[in-house]
This record gives sequence, C-alpha cells and structure tokens, in this order.
Amino acid sequence: MNKASALPESRFPTVARPLWPSARAVHYALESWDLTADLESGFAEQLERARRYLENLLGETDVEAGKQEIAEIFSRLQNGTLLKRLLASPEFVAARELPILMPPASDEGSEPIAGVSGTVDLLLRDSDGDYTVIYFKTDRVESEDAMRSRAEIYAPQLATYARAIGESLGLDKLPNTEIWFLWPHRSWSVACRS
Repeated sequence: MNKASALPESRFPTVARPLWPSARAVHYALESWDLTADLESGFAEQLERARRYLENLLGETDVEAGKQEIAEIFSRLQNGTLLKRLLASPEFVAARELPILMPPASDEGSEPIAGVSGTVDLLLRDSDGDYTVIYFKTDRVESEDAMRSRAEIYAPQLATYARAIGESLGLDKLPNTEIWFLWPHRSWSVACRS
C-alpha cells in the first residue's frame, strides 16, 4: 500500500498555484517592517526585502512568478487599510512573530503527551489592555463566503494561539482573534471559545 494514499485528505482547499513561497516572503517582510518609517519608504524597503528573500528561497526556479505575486500583494497592502492600521499605532504592537509552545487542550486531570507549537504573526494590545492575535493570510479570496470558509479552517489554530497567549499572560479572558486576509486587504474576526 502506498503510504501517501493512507494519509487523510487535506482540509485545505486546493489552489491553482501555491502561494507558499511568496507568502513566506511577505510574512518575512511584515515581521521586519520598521513601524516608525513613513509608508512610502517602508513600503519600498520591505518590497525589496521580500523579493530578495524569495530569490534566496527559490533560487532561479519560478522566481519571476513569485515576484509578481509579491508585487500584487504589496500593491494591495499599499492601497488597503490593514498596513495603514498597523503603521498608525505602532505603540499597540506587543509582539511580532511570537513563538508559542504549550500542551494541547486536554480533559482536566490528564497529562499532556505532546506539545503544540506555532508562531503568532502579530499580537496587539490596545489602550484598554485588551489583546488581539492577528494571523496573516495571503489566500486569494475575495468573496465573503470564501473568507468565511477559510476562517473556519484557520479558527482552530487561532483558538490555540489565543489560549496560549491567555494562559501565558494570565488573562481573565481570551484575546480577540483576527485573520488579516492580505489579498483582499480585509480583517476577519474569529470567535474563539474561552
């Protein structure tokens, strides 16, 4: 029996062309963005940084298509509200690319036998002290239905991140959670249970 055929089917929708290398390059640029720089100079610097990252990641293979993807995502960022929201209040950024490691959710009294690890793309803390976990996604989604569908797929991961932040900081309530869909430059709130 082929081992690959024994694997469960992916819950993630298929896409015509994977954006993964371009998505990694965009994430890299967002994590290192100088939030105190003006939009234009910061934009140009991070666009170039993302392109160089992609070149290092792919070498000569498919680099031009990847650069076009990055340019399109950056154009959407520049013309949308998400980046402007981030740059308008850098003092609310609690962390970027925050690694987490915690036991999986389990029944009370049972001992964890594994761990959950991941990286919170962006953690914001507003003037009231409330936290929001932000998850960047470069999915090519436009419609409300497509975003809702993707949000349902990503909700368990966001819930884990919210639980990790809530437990590690001793918060009375879980942080808010949002997906920042970079392609349509839309923020999507995701409800997580406490």
